[in-house]
Amino acid sequence: MTLGGPELRLESISSRFVGGRSLALTGQPVEEVTLSSALPGYRHDGNDVYAIEQAYVQRFVPAGRAQDTPVLLVHGGGMTGACWESTPDGRPGWLTAFLRAGLPVDVLDNVERGRAGWCAAPGVWPGKPIMRGEREMWEVFRVGPPEGYERRIPFPGSQFPVGALPAMLRQGVPRWPGNAALAERSLREVVTELGPCVLVGHSQGGGLCARVAHQRPDLVRQLVLIEPHGLPDGPAVPAGYPPQLTVIGDFTGLSPLWADLTADMRRHTARLRAAGLRADVLDLPAAGIEGNSHNPMMDLNSDLVAEQVLAWLARTRPEVSVRATETG
Repeated sequence: MTLGGPELRLESISSRFVGGRSLALTGQPVEEVTLSSALPGYRHDGNDVYAIEQAYVQRFVPAGRAQDTPVLLVHGGGMTGACWESTPDGRPGWLTAFLRAGLPVDVLDNVERGRAGWCAAPGVWPGKPIMRGEREMWEVFRVGPPEGYERRIPFPGSQFPVGALPAMLRQGVPRWPGNAALAERSLREVVTELGPCVLVGHSQGGGLCARVAHQRPDLVRQLVLIEPHGLPDGPAVPAGYPPQLTVIGDFTGLSPLWADLTADMRRHTARLRAAGLRADVLDLPAAGIEGNSHNPMMDLNSDLVAEQVLAWLARTRPEVSVRATETG
């Protein structure tokens, strides 16, 4: 399968806000603020009713494919749906790859991220927001060894576009570490409202996708987890749990953090297989695809990884029964 080709034609682009709740504030001070040079001293009364904790979903439908099961792309921690749209160095992202494959695609900004917005009222969410800095990105995303950061020396053979690290940094947004349960609830609300879908989740988003698939297996047709964390534990697996693919990149053994998380991914896969379910692993370096960071949808070979994921989706459509395998 090749991801290039003729002009991409869309039938429609739409968006919606999903879920959330109302918040009524009382006892707030009335303040004068400046909204623009034409509105100095604007009187803002914070005692009002607000919408908070909603998610934002943007849908793209390729021409002639409106009836197909949509793919919901779920970003990771401290990120937004922009991570699927374009790579940091400006190439088309997985959104384009999936649309060229003829699949309707929903791109999520989950609660507190991007166009979903975040709650500015103090004390509503636990703790305080944090942001991911450039050094943390370098190390946690496995661009290169810690000692290579200052001179931007990546791991040998790294596929991450190192010169685009500043652009990657600009994609980061605040996150609230205490909102994991809220993010899970929000994704469940999105899946419930949108209906049957394929879930593709990255990092924290991958763990959320697996948890929602446990809760709503009737609505999740296939499940692709890109280096997930926060996977559900315990022996119980619901009936009807969908086919699952876990994608693992390179250099995991060079990071104690990712060595542990990769072991957890494999344990989760083994548990599903023991329950008689289809659970595949795409170990990229074992499959001969080397150099991938924690963000394979942003790496220089992102199209090649997308091809592997799309081929797996084609093989494991619900009407097709195939034996579980481990790629590589």
